Amino acid sequence: MVFLRFLIVIAVADLLLWRRRCGSVTLLVSSTVLWFLLERAGYNLLSFIANVLLLLVVNLFFWAKSASLLNRPLPPIPDMEVPEEFVVKAADMMRVWVNHILRIAHDIAISGNLKLFVWGLISKVLSNGGSFNVSLISLNCVQNQHVEIPFID
Repeated sequence: MVFLRFLIVIAVADLLLWRRRCGSVTLLVSSTVLWFLLERAGYNLLSFIANVLLLLVVNLFFWAKSASLLNRPLPPIPDMEVPEEFVVKAADMMRVWVNHILRIAHDIAISGNLKLFVWGLISKVLSNGGSFNVSLISLNCVQNQHVEIPFID
């Protein structure tokens, strides 16, 4: 594991120090184009990702149709499936997070924690009613707890 990290560090250093010119130019051009799209052109990241994926699907569709017409091999696409362990682990982490939120709601509703209720109300008004995360973070800050965002290993 340490050796793999060492190899990654060396590869990144080679790119940043222009030892691999083609990769460095590619990195510079792609980061400049991405910066221009996101900052100057007002394009957001979600639209960019959706359009890239749509272009990929259209490209693969036309490749598959032309391959069947011209008796060529189909595009090499791996079987895409979500493993069951991944779904079970994600559901377990979401269950823990939902139970934490329900404990906070129980504390507000049943125990009558007025301070927590007021902070939740203020955070909801300040977030303009649309951001659940701001409310959750402010509720956790009031309780002096850390917000643990569930990541999947």
